[in-house]
Amino acid sequence: MPGNTTNALVDICPSVAECFALSWSSTTGYIVIGTNNSGATWEVEAYLSGLSNIDGITCPSTTECFTYGSGAESVGAVIYEYS
Repeated sequence: MPGNTTNALVDICPSVAECFALSWSSTTGYIVIGTNNSGATWEVEAYLSGLSNIDGITCPSTTECFTYGSGAESVGAVIYEYS
């Protein structure tokens, strides 16, 4: 996993080799990390700034994923898309 990250909070694997996971970085907050080689290496896919709670991650296909949660302070629901 990338440096400064803790264990994955939630993970999903839309294919045998490709997985995404929600994690926490002590320097940037919530992040999405991903692998396309069955976990041999992981890279940051998205920085989820503005989220205070992560509710989940879903991948309706092998090329598109969504992370959803609630925003910080008075911001309502937040959805991030990445592929």
